[in-house]
Amino acid sequence: MPSKTCPHCRKPFPNADCLNRHISHSEKCLTEHKEDIARRGIDAWSMPVKNGESLSQEEYVDTVDPLQPMNDIDLDLEINVEELSLDNEDIGDPLPIATDTSAAPNQALSPPQDAAPSNHHSSRQTTVEEVPDEGDLLENDRYIHPCPKELQAGVPIGHGVPDFEKIRERLNNEGNEWRPFADEDKWELAEWLLCNVSQMQAEAFLKLPITQQCIKPSYGNLKTFMKKIDQLPTQTPEWKCDIITVTGDKIDCNGKLAVEELELWHCNPIECVKELFGNPAFHDLLAYAPEKAYTDENGTNQIYDEMWTGDWWWETQKKLPFGATIAALILSSNKTQLTQFHGDKSAWPIYLTLGNIDKVTRRRPTAHATVLIGYLPVAKLECFKDDTHSVTGYCHEGVDILCADTFIRRVYLLLAAYMADFPEQCLVACCKESYCPKCCVEPSQRVILEHKKSGHHVPAFTKEGLRLVWKSFWIELLHCDIFTCFTPDILHQLHKGVFKDHLVDWCMEIASKTEIDEQFKRMPNFPGLRHFKKGISFVSQWTGREHKEMQCVFISILQDAVQPAVLRTAVAVVDFIYYSRLYVHTSEMLASLESALKTFHDNKQIIINTGV
Repeated sequence: MPSKTCPHCRKPFPNADCLNRHISHSEKCLTEHKEDIARRGIDAWSMPVKNGESLSQEEYVDTVDPLQPMNDIDLDLEINVEELSLDNEDIGDPLPIATDTSAAPNQALSPPQDAAPSNHHSSRQTTVEEVPDEGDLLENDRYIHPCPKELQAGVPIGHGVPDFEKIRERLNNEGNEWRPFADEDKWELAEWLLCNVSQMQAEAFLKLPITQQCIKPSYGNLKTFMKKIDQLPTQTPEWKCDIITVTGDKIDCNGKLAVEELELWHCNPIECVKELFGNPAFHDLLAYAPEKAYTDENGTNQIYDEMWTGDWWWETQKKLPFGATIAALILSSNKTQLTQFHGDKSAWPIYLTLGNIDKVTRRRPTAHATVLIGYLPVAKLECFKDDTHSVTGYCHEGVDILCADTFIRRVYLLLAAYMADFPEQCLVACCKESYCPKCCVEPSQRVILEHKKSGHHVPAFTKEGLRLVWKSFWIELLHCDIFTCFTPDILHQLHKGVFKDHLVDWCMEIASKTEIDEQFKRMPNFPGLRHFKKGISFVSQWTGREHKEMQCVFISILQDAVQPAVLRTAVAVVDFIYYSRLYVHTSEMLASLESALKTFHDNKQIIINTGV
């Protein structure tokens, strides 16, 4: 039986919430409700109090019985029923308690002048308050030690006008800043077509009769549209295509060695670096000198978050001439096939970014902080070194670059990091796959390389997993140790390698697959944790996401299922993975990571003894 009835239209409702929503959506009832409130002369600052706090608007509405006539209700609050809706939206902040309770109800009051704005929301609105975890680094916990002044790192040597400003001034002088488009509307249409739809969809859109008759763009198809885009006043590096002739070891039908032509697309990396340094969008995001950051004023706990806070930049700066600015080059390549050309040829992309740009910007695709510098053919060619000659020269001599802050600096291009998955790390390091790309050869074994270069068969060469290649592109780069340039491949080395392919397999052998699966099945459901209701032995396709979700519960799965030493080994591995994934590292965190690694080595003997 309905317990509430609208006092204006007498329509019944099951509860007060439904009644309030009805009033807020009924124009007639809402108007009458406002008139009744206005006749009462409500004091918005003298409202009921519950538990020492003022009631929110919805709480107060719930205290009013719609069945009671309006002239019998002691209203102390002006109810804004427009904000009472069917959804659980934020209705507003609660009003503060009146500072003068003796004021007459009809007296116009002003809110207290010293009342601070409240971030507290309605009691019906679920809110989450961000509370820093214990040990989190706050902005005021950061103490900066700049680079010594005597090194003059990043000191400008001149002043100039950025290319962007030159282009804008030229367009303004010509009277059309939207050139080559007629006006801003045509420019926005072109931007939308280029950034939001595929080329096939853009072609179909441009051929629509309504587009050609009403919008009337200056381009009627995709080909003319792309030509229009190419007319934009940009200063991007020019792309070049070199035809590489490769002689194989097979005999063709003419009795000669077969020859194949490959396309090598590339642009000048120096121009790409200049474009990144001169981009006005990076004006406040570029670092020109190293620095050291600490969590304490005494400098006992160092912070490692940006590349210029690392030890490499600090130490390398000391090896360069005074006033030098380091351009920390970060190269990345991906073996994933990018596109297909005629025949069976394909190409892989090579990307370039700068460690001088903060990592948040580098990781954001829309910031365009990473540029494409080349497409490498699938074949492993010896010509890649030729494309790096320009970088090699500027490693030793430096190049004057106009930066985003309009100052000119002497910049030395140094390879700081190479981002690649494990197979490509082995390829760049000139070693066979499954061998460590960072291992060092003992001095007494260096004669192995000398004998191999002389053409002799050296069994140790094959044993060490070395790959016979042409002089690598990084061999002449200044201050470049390619083996330390490789960034950790957390997906393949930790998630898929150490954790899934080793630790999980070891534990499933020790405790049995059935026991591990049953433990996963018995895990209760909990928000934020994945429930492997069928176990893990039946999962055929694993990704990094599954690995991370398994790591969240894996230690609890092993409890009472394996020996204590095995459990300690597993805890050490998972701790190491979690420490390695931290967004910011400190000296203390790195010590904890080292401790986890030591714990693993101290307890791994039980894994060896079981023979798994």
